Amino acid sequence: MNVRMIVTTLFVSLFFLSCGGSSSSSKATNDTKPQEDAFAKIVAYVQSEGNATLPTTSDYNSVGATKVNAQNIDYINSIFAKYITTQYVQKSSNVVELVDSIVLNQAVLIDSEDSVMQTKSITLRLVNTKESNLSALAWLDENATVMGNAPTQNYEAMDKVGKEFIIVRVKFKDDSVALAYKEIETTAYQNALTQIKGVPPSSVKQDENYTYTPSIYNPDKDTLTFKATHLPSWLRLDSTTGKIWGIPTNADVGIARDINISVNDGHDVVYIKPFDIEVINVNDAPTIEGTPPPKAYEDSNYSFLPIAKDIDANTTFLFTSANFPAWLSINAQTGRVSGIPRQSDVGIKNQLRILVSDGEHSDTIEFRLEIIPVNDAPQIQSVGNRVNVYEDSNFSLDINATDEENETFTFRATDLPQWAKLDSATGKISGVPTNDNVGLSNPIRVFVRDVHGGESNTSFQINVINTNDAPVFKITKLPDAHEDSLYLYAIEVEDVDANDLLEYRVTNLPSWLYVKPANGEVAGIPTNDDVGVSKDINVTVYDGTVSVSRVFDIKVINVNDAPTIWGKPLQKSIPATIDFKFTPNADDEDTNTTLSFSIANNPAWMRINSTTGVVSGYPEALDAGEYTGIVVSVSDGIASADLEEFNVTVTPITKPLKTGQELSYVTYDDGHYDKGEVRSFTRADDIVTSTSMGLMWQDNADVITLKKPWLTELNYQGYRHEDTSGDTAATYCSNLRLGGYSDWRVPSVEELMSISDKSKVNNGVDKFENSIDAQFLYANGEIYWSSTSLKSESSKAWTVKFDYGSNRWSNKSDTYFVRCVRNKE
Repeated sequence: MNVRMIVTTLFVSLFFLSCGGSSSSSKATNDTKPQEDAFAKIVAYVQSEGNATLPTTSDYNSVGATKVNAQNIDYINSIFAKYITTQYVQKSSNVVELVDSIVLNQAVLIDSEDSVMQTKSITLRLVNTKESNLSALAWLDENATVMGNAPTQNYEAMDKVGKEFIIVRVKFKDDSVALAYKEIETTAYQNALTQIKGVPPSSVKQDENYTYTPSIYNPDKDTLTFKATHLPSWLRLDSTTGKIWGIPTNADVGIARDINISVNDGHDVVYIKPFDIEVINVNDAPTIEGTPPPKAYEDSNYSFLPIAKDIDANTTFLFTSANFPAWLSINAQTGRVSGIPRQSDVGIKNQLRILVSDGEHSDTIEFRLEIIPVNDAPQIQSVGNRVNVYEDSNFSLDINATDEENETFTFRATDLPQWAKLDSATGKISGVPTNDNVGLSNPIRVFVRDVHGGESNTSFQINVINTNDAPVFKITKLPDAHEDSLYLYAIEVEDVDANDLLEYRVTNLPSWLYVKPANGEVAGIPTNDDVGVSKDINVTVYDGTVSVSRVFDIKVINVNDAPTIWGKPLQKSIPATIDFKFTPNADDEDTNTTLSFSIANNPAWMRINSTTGVVSGYPEALDAGEYTGIVVSVSDGIASADLEEFNVTVTPITKPLKTGQELSYVTYDDGHYDKGEVRSFTRADDIVTSTSMGLMWQDNADVITLKKPWLTELNYQGYRHEDTSGDTAATYCSNLRLGGYSDWRVPSVEELMSISDKSKVNNGVDKFENSIDAQFLYANGEIYWSSTSLKSESSKAWTVKFDYGSNRWSNKSDTYFVRCVRNKE
């Protein structure tokens, strides 16, 4: 059962009681049940919060609560169980007082508004009609939750809508108790907009107070919060009242626009109309700061610059002075005070003032100035910016000075060149500059000083003018050179004149050397031909004014050169039984060198002459084959060189020509293959006639003394191997006039072989003679030319060696004997 039902029931009960329900009181008075038991039962019920045995109407009547009857007993018990604690039922009279309060609601009253808007609050006040002091008090909501214990209680409606009963229970100092209740209705929230009124002042003068508080009407009495936008920094806002206030300074001069103030009542925000505030400038007086130096010194500049300020922008200052001595002035625009006091100004000047004005206001600095006397320094006379002197000449310069006080003074100098000296008493500078000193000196400063320390100075430079110095050789000999090595040497010459351009001229210079005229560097590579000493090399150096010369020798030291070897064998292929011969070319740049030759990878039939380098040999028929990688070397005893390796092919012997030989003397000779005819020869007038062959042969002294090549070396090297023009065997025969005949020619190989008879040298008696027929008086065993070229190689021709009468191949450039032949008519 909630409080609303209980209280409604109580109202009914009160009505019933007011209509005459007195019988209950009589019954309670005459109840025979002991009063103590009834009271204890009620207390136990309260203590158990309604869980013990329910008190009856008789129980209440027994303790004197006669207003309890059958109609309200249940509601009385409900209130006792829910809202009463044992603190309030200490004696039976308390039960009567509580029942009477519930029924009559007279002892205490609740004073408050009957309704409250949702989210709002009202104040509950206790009205003590008994006028007795309280010892305990509790405000309870309909759920019996204690809300507070003070005579006034704030009631917050929160978000609930509807009616709620509030109960207050009290205990007085006399131990009596009472209970009251009130129904409060919470209605739905309806916000009333806050109204903000008032017009803010639109302007304020600089440095004056500005204030504005808006007029606010808030019917709901809400807690208000004020905010402002575009508020200038010099203004402050009270967020609870909306008041703005502040004092603008000069920096704030101008218009602050679109200032907006708003108020928030927790539900809605209301704005005041945006407004502007103009800060009106008020002229500010300028200020002047600084402390002028209290002392000025005779003949020295005095200067002081005060600092003037004005917070008003674009202020033009005007500076003036008061009580200034004549020597002291002030700049009206900058305020700088300056001047140079003289001897007559020495003393103390008081109440000197510097004033600054902006045209309306001004500020002042007042100061005292003492002018202190200062010793007059001696004065030195200038000698100009530059003094000239020639190298190696005596230099003398007098520095003059005066002193107004005729005091003794001395001289000193800084950055004086080392070659110069200063007389401190007279101021005279003297010395002799050398070539090292040519040019402009550093600035020299000469000081003159009196006994009091007064000093003055002058500055100048000494220009030492160069005089030409002859160059000087720094060497006495040239270093040795080594054959085939780069010789590079700069002839060392010194010229103390730094800017002189030296020119080197050399005569009698060996051909392998070259000199650079600009720097005297000699360079070259001597060869073996230059070994030895080149004497009397004359070197002249010219500096543009004078020249100097010196004669030198240079020695080229020999360095061993490896010999060189070159050439190729012309006989790359030879038939067996044909002589092979090849002479390589060798040379050595070193003079008096003995060369030795050697051969490697050579066949057994091939040999070399270690002195001449001639490679030769006679391959037999069985030596036919290819021989590769043959290397010929030459050595000078220290270094050696190899000829490019070469190959030689020995081809099998061809079938000998038919000669008429009957016997076979050598393997595979004509006697082996085909025995020929018996030959017959006759002789007359240096001509031998072969009757069997029909040929006429030359047989005079030329055939054993005269040698000719088949063709000239020029034609041989030019590969014109069939061109027999020039001094050749063919030309010789063509030009021969013998026996009245002029149609002589070189015989073919077949014709040449026909006069050979091997039996002549193989008869066991006449060994090592020639194989030519005995009818020939002029004969030997040497090689003779034929006109027949070798088909396989045009650079070779057939020859016959008449030691054994064998035919062979020979290079056409070789030189052999010639026996001419003509056809018999």
